[in-house]
Amino acid sequence: MSADARNSTLAVAAAGETIIRNNNANTIRGTDGVDTLIGLGGDDTYYVTEGDTVVEQPNEGADRIIAGYSMTLPDDVEHLTMTGDANLSAVGNGLANSISGNAGNNRIAALAGADTLFGSKGDDTLLGGSGNDQLLGGEGADFLDGGADFDLAYGGLGNDTLIGGAGSDELSGEEGDDSIHGGDGFDSLFGGDGDDTLKGGSDNDSIGGGAGDDELHGNAGNDSLHGDDGNDVLIGGAGSDIMQGGAGRDLLNGGSANDRLSGEDGEDTIYGGLGADLIEGGNHDDLIHGDEGIDRLYGGAGNDTIAGGEGGDLLGGGLGRDKLSGGIGSDTLKGGWGNDTLNGNDGNDDMSGGADNDRLSGNAGMDTLSGDNGNDTLNGGSGNDFLNGGAGADLLNGGADADKIYGGAGSDTLSGGSGNDRLMGGQHNDALNGGAGNDSLIGGHGKDRLWGGTGNDTVSGGNHADVLHGNAGNDFIYGNRGNDSLNGGYGNDYLKGETGNDTLVGAAGSDTLYGGMGHDALYGGTDQAIDYFVFVTTSESVGKTADIIYDFQSGTDKITLSNIDADTSLDGNQGFNFNGASASEHHVWYETRGVNLLVHGDTNGDGKADFTITLANTSSVTADDFML
Repeated sequence: MSADARNSTLAVAAAGETIIRNNNANTIRGTDGVDTLIGLGGDDTYYVTEGDTVVEQPNEGADRIIAGYSMTLPDDVEHLTMTGDANLSAVGNGLANSISGNAGNNRIAALAGADTLFGSKGDDTLLGGSGNDQLLGGEGADFLDGGADFDLAYGGLGNDTLIGGAGSDELSGEEGDDSIHGGDGFDSLFGGDGDDTLKGGSDNDSIGGGAGDDELHGNAGNDSLHGDDGNDVLIGGAGSDIMQGGAGRDLLNGGSANDRLSGEDGEDTIYGGLGADLIEGGNHDDLIHGDEGIDRLYGGAGNDTIAGGEGGDLLGGGLGRDKLSGGIGSDTLKGGWGNDTLNGNDGNDDMSGGADNDRLSGNAGMDTLSGDNGNDTLNGGSGNDFLNGGAGADLLNGGADADKIYGGAGSDTLSGGSGNDRLMGGQHNDALNGGAGNDSLIGGHGKDRLWGGTGNDTVSGGNHADVLHGNAGNDFIYGNRGNDSLNGGYGNDYLKGETGNDTLVGAAGSDTLYGGMGHDALYGGTDQAIDYFVFVTTSESVGKTADIIYDFQSGTDKITLSNIDADTSLDGNQGFNFNGASASEHHVWYETRGVNLLVHGDTNGDGKADFTITLANTSSVTADDFML
């Protein structure tokens, strides 16, 4: 045995020799044989061969062993560098070790302490153990397990497997197709380049896929997942997660709880899962499913397909030609810009088409449909629905049950369908059809065409020259302003022209025709039913603007004058007497004029006509033809 107390920094042992150095930073090199190397104090470096023994003092410098064989670090030695290309293993000693592998396939276990493990080349296994460790895989397909506590792990080149274990870890696959598992703790996982699989574990994790087609799993906890580039799969799992697909064609599934999902760039497919989710499609053609819960779903740019699923959801198409389906529950659907298709499905839904030419279907439930701008098609479906066409030439159909339908601006077509419906045309030239049921139709502004359909309908023309048909049923038809055309159709109808030069046709049934102001043409119908022609004031039929009854049937039809006061000099309402062909004060008489008959009446007592009614192609009348 030799002892050297000099300040030399290099000592080479002979075979079987024991070298004891001083407190300086020594370099001690063993040789073939079984050597014992003792460094004492200082930062010592040992070059050892198999069989050598290294002895260090506690807390005496940061020491390193350089070896080409498998070994367990001796006590009080901090660092190990493995050489050569053999497949070696190394085990730490509980200190804060730094262990570097060689070019072979190494297995390095650090035990306790804040350790740094570097795999270098080869397919390495790095085990951090307890303590806050740093693991670097280097080249090759490496397996890295941080163990307990807070660990940093970087896979490097190759297809690596990284496991965080217990503790809040930071794991990065870097290059290659990596598999990364966070385990327990609040972990940060990043895939890097390659097609990676990342799983978060039980706590609140942050996961980024990086480049490549990645698969990200949040598992339990409130996680943040970002797919980055590539066609990625993101699954939130349990917890309220935040998920962003990034570039590429991504698949996102929020899982349970209340999640926030965004497809971002690319044609994405997004499922909210359980819970009240917020989903944004992004910039391309996306497929979005809210699933269960009260969800908020926005397509963004692109031609999107959005389904609300169960719950009262909010769906917004955004830009593009979108398809929105509310699903089960009372949903709100907004088409946005583009030619959109909206389906409310079950529940009492609120739907608006937005800009451009949209198609809205309420389906079941008491729905509210608004076309907004554009030439829209609205179908209420079953339930008591409210439809508003908005601007543009719209087509509105109430469907089953009692609906309220408003055309709005534009030349619209309104159909009530079955049920007792209320239809109003709006601002332009509209067409209204009540369909089955007892309907109320109002033309509004414009030259409108109205059909009551079957049932006992109320049909009102509005402000311009309208065409009104009662169709089957006992209908009330009002021309209002303008030169209107009224046709009662089948049934016992009431027709009132009001202002304007109107044409009233009672058609089949016992009808009541009241022309109102203007030069009106009245047709009771040629059947044998009794028609009533009503006059309320003398100003309604005077001189050249006198009304004409074209198909009066003496002995069947009635001219009703009971609302006109025969003697205006007296209080109250006095009735007329019929005086045949002779004029007389406060009487009604007739005058033959060619093939027509003129019926006159005097109200002021001068024996001259204060009103006149023309009966076309009529030769005579009797007192029984009047209700005086």
